[in-house]
Amino acid sequence: MTTAERNELSMIKEITGNDYTIKPMTALRVGTETHTVGLFRNNEKNPILTGKDVGQLRNRLGTILDSGIARKGEIMVHQLNQHIGKTLFRVMYWPELHTKTPAVWASLYKEDKPVATMLDVQTLAIVIKAIKRVWC
Repeated sequence: MTTAERNELSMIKEITGNDYTIKPMTALRVGTETHTVGLFRNNEKNPILTGKDVGQLRNRLGTILDSGIARKGEIMVHQLNQHIGKTLFRVMYWPELHTKTPAVWASLYKEDKPVATMLDVQTLAIVIKAIKRVWC
């Protein structure tokens, strides 16, 4: 991780109070790869990012931090969950595989069910704001 990526993750942690840990997980097929390690938020059972090994996971973490989507996704979902009063929503990030500058897909989940998948930060922000308006 670069210094900028570490600073970005520290800023997200400071605002949300979330703790992020890398740990082994049940094998997950992603395209042609089998992912066996995940980045988990707090003590949640589902990862927000996966990789076939720790090295790839750290690389993918750098990608989502550099893109800015992690900042919006984590902070806005944290605020939405605070507004609702319980942790219902989460974002899972999917950097494209096998590209030098991968786009990052974000899937918004309510508990274990996907609500929407989008490719850019602006759409993610709009969807989260719409849910907040409808929910409350």
